[in-house]
Amino acid sequence: MVSDFLLEKDPIFARLTLSDDEYALYRRIYEQMAPPVAAPDLLIYLQAKPETLIARVRRRGLDMERRIDDAYLTVVAESYMRFFHHYDAAPLFIVNAESLNPVDKDEDFELLYSRLLAMRSYREFFGYAG
Repeated sequence: MVSDFLLEKDPIFARLTLSDDEYALYRRIYEQMAPPVAAPDLLIYLQAKPETLIARVRRRGLDMERRIDDAYLTVVAESYMRFFHHYDAAPLFIVNAESLNPVDKDEDFELLYSRLLAMRSYREFFGYAG
């Protein structure tokens, strides 16, 4: 199974969008009701500078993303960086997606895929200078 959702990331968005009181309530409910979820076999984190992410979101031009402002995307990117810096529940493959764009470039996807198959440690970083 492949998924682009990780339940443990949900509190990131709650912290960014809720008031302090709402977030405190969210945390209480989350801690009581979050279902037990098996750790993924592998987690892939495509990391890029906020400016790169903003440019890619704007270039995609999806209606649902038009209202997302740059400051919010920057805070989300920084929050993800902190989250994944401490993440150890599953093997983590961190991809520097600044110059590598496996979403839009087939050759980058193939390169990423081959490097992923060669992964041997619990946490690996793949940087590519293109």
